[in-house]
Amino acid sequence: YALTGSSIVVKVPQVVSSLGNVNQTFRVAPGPFSYDDEAGFWFESGNLYAYQRAHGATSMLATLTYSPSEHAWWRLREAWGTVYWDTSPDGFNWTERAAMATSGLSFSPAVVSVYMSANEFGGGLADPKVAQFTRLNAP
Repeated sequence: YALTGSSIVVKVPQVVSSLGNVNQTFRVAPGPFSYDDEAGFWFESGNLYAYQRAHGATSMLATLTYSPSEHAWWRLREAWGTVYWDTSPDGFNWTERAAMATSGLSFSPAVVSVYMSANEFGGGLADPKVAQFTRLNAP
């Protein structure tokens, strides 16, 4: 996907449990199976993070107490040399949560792969809940 001058959007009707040991991500990376260089949203333990990873080092650009209504939509966009992390309650009215110069990424946004995932770690929960993503790039 070409993020340059564009955006990638997803609706998140449900996130995994806030109790820990599970997380949910929506991210872009330079290619398949890239975990050392990426940018996106990360939900874990009741928080939604705007983050970027460069050469394996993760930087949290924003930490939000997760709200299912306020953070129902997650968007990554690039415009004029800046990458933005935005959330929306309805897919139309957006709030910027973080921004950084494209030059701060360890990869080019011109060609990226898009990933959505849920992960469990460190022992299971009785009810980890199901991660849901829908309406990829559709308002």
